Amino acid sequence: MSRARDPGATPPPATGAPQSSGLESADPVTVLMAELERAQAENAVLTGALNDRRREIDALLSSTSWRITKPLRTVVRRLRGMLGTGRGVSTANGGDDTSISAHGYGEWVRSFSALSTAARMVLLSRIERFGSKPLISVVMPSYNIEPEYLGAAIESVRRQIYPHWELCISADASTLAGVRECLETHASRDPRIRVTYLSKNGNICVNSNSALALATGDYVAFLDADDLLAEDALFWVAQTIAAHPDVDLIYTDEDKVDKTGRRFDPHFKTAWNPALMLSQNAFSHLGVFRRSLVEDVGRFRQGYEGAQDHDLLLRCASATAAERIRHIPRVLYHWRTLAHSTAQGIRAKLFHIDTASRTGALSRHALSVASPFLKKEGRGRQNSAVHFRRT
Repeated sequence: MSRARDPGATPPPATGAPQSSGLESADPVTVLMAELERAQAENAVLTGALNDRRREIDALLSSTSWRITKPLRTVVRRLRGMLGTGRGVSTANGGDDTSISAHGYGEWVRSFSALSTAARMVLLSRIERFGSKPLISVVMPSYNIEPEYLGAAIESVRRQIYPHWELCISADASTLAGVRECLETHASRDPRIRVTYLSKNGNICVNSNSALALATGDYVAFLDADDLLAEDALFWVAQTIAAHPDVDLIYTDEDKVDKTGRRFDPHFKTAWNPALMLSQNAFSHLGVFRRSLVEDVGRFRQGYEGAQDHDLLLRCASATAAERIRHIPRVLYHWRTLAHSTAQGIRAKLFHIDTASRTGALSRHALSVASPFLKKEGRGRQNSAVHFRRT
């Protein structure tokens, strides 16, 4: 696991620290000062340990044994290259791909993901200093999702640290028992939850547009009805909007979560890369769009079911500029792996792959959108060495 820790993120409690610091009822300034003192003490310990390791490395590199064994190390490296082997990288799918080990990512999640009470108070105090507090409409199309997972998805929105949101749910004539009762129960608990019920089953584009019709916020964030948001997800989105008021598109890192709540298979994404986005939906979850832009391009288009998210992204991206697209390098979205979910694997994706191929969504966009993305005269967009030609 080589993911560098964000310097702005609150560090995890030191090992062996008591679970309750007694600061829960203290004022935010006191909490911040205590957190700062603790962080400074931890930093001093870590700095001392780092200096010790550096001295040990310097001594090793200057030793006679290290110099004598240099030719042997060179031979070993070359042999590894010839044999296609290496160290420190775990493999998945029988060695066909490289991935972060489940154990390594689990350790990272336990160390850096959970928010302490003090950290939540810090984020809440930051919200008060935002120049603007945009309303974010979380758009959730729902169809035959088990009430257990549907309820968990809704609760992940209700637990958001950033309070200025609305949840817009469209129920696409679900036939599964308990779905309507689940939606009605949650809507009765929170006036920010809005639900519409379709009288007959449509498709994902119809259902998503139905949920979009409920939205009144400046920005829309798309959440699948069985997935989860990190509790600080909308905070970092709102902070990005406050720092960059002209932003049109925002996307975050993501991972997967199984039925037991175990998180795995993180996707740490690149900064905005037009050529990459043409070849795959590397934007994905959590994706946030300026609502007026989504309306301008015509929302989701029927006939692109299975590739509708990618289609919408490419149309919105072609209508804005690269400097108005922002990446948040934090894992803020947890994609549920269920039998019907595309997060489950290639078999679950066959319908989507077939649909994208049948409609020609990606190929048509690669031809129609590539020019403004990649040509120098494209409205301020970044240049790329990638070129496309019609075949």
